[in-house]
Amino acid sequence: MRVFIYTALFFLLLLTLSYVRFPGEVIGAAVSNALMKTDSRIQVEISGSELTIPPGVRFAGIEISKPGAEIIDLSQVTLTPDFSTFLGGDAGFTTNAKTLGGAARVNTVFNGWRKDDLLIDFSFDKLDIALLPVWKKFPWARLSGNLAGEGGFAYIEDPVTKGDGRLTTTLGEGSLTLSPLLMAGKDPIVISGGESSIIYNHGRVVVDRLNLTGPELDVTVTGSLILSPANLRFSHLNLTVKIRLDGELENRVGGLLAFFPKGDDGETLIRIGGTIANPKTL
Repeated sequence: MRVFIYTALFFLLLLTLSYVRFPGEVIGAAVSNALMKTDSRIQVEISGSELTIPPGVRFAGIEISKPGAEIIDLSQVTLTPDFSTFLGGDAGFTTNAKTLGGAARVNTVFNGWRKDDLLIDFSFDKLDIALLPVWKKFPWARLSGNLAGEGGFAYIEDPVTKGDGRLTTTLGEGSLTLSPLLMAGKDPIVISGGESSIIYNHGRVVVDRLNLTGPELDVTVTGSLILSPANLRFSHLNLTVKIRLDGELENRVGGLLAFFPKGDDGETLIRIGGTIANPKTL
């Protein structure tokens, strides 16, 4: 019994010292270097890391960017292994992140028998889309509101375009602000909410439903994208946008839609083709 107690105390002390003397700076630098090797243009900075209980690693202050463009800023990311997957010969882990004022969770499982097998399930909540860095590239518009959603992705062999997945989102109350060059007046457009349902199947993205609604606004997008494995910029677009404006808003931004046909129901119809790099109205 005494030997058992001493052995248990030894391993407890060893575990404690591992947590106290955890080389956070070294681990953070190693993770940064590994991420940057996936794309030479990516810059990754991690301010610190530490071990967690249950066993895992927590990283703080992660900034991912490219020259001249911020990709994402994660205030905190925690990685924990999913030991239940190891029993079946797989390797799984859970990622919890705090970003954009909200939280996201990703469960990832690599199949142990075929290394190309990958299963991902994710969810996110209360992400303030007004904080997305993408708006810096589009100073003429900004959309605000809390975004929640869930989805999944799976593929069993390369290339990734052979996989399939799904994404559903819900947008809470917010606003859409347009440049004075695009809209008369300074008041933003009130958004009551929005939702989307997107399906991915073997290189084809189907926009089953994507809509944005408000007291004077109703926008609906449907259609598909055919992804280009070589470069996403060359992915082909086949989208239909329907816009209905009511009340004062029609007078404020109606001029933007004057070049597009309007149906008997008052909806403006816009068809978009071409590629992501060079979209065209049809």
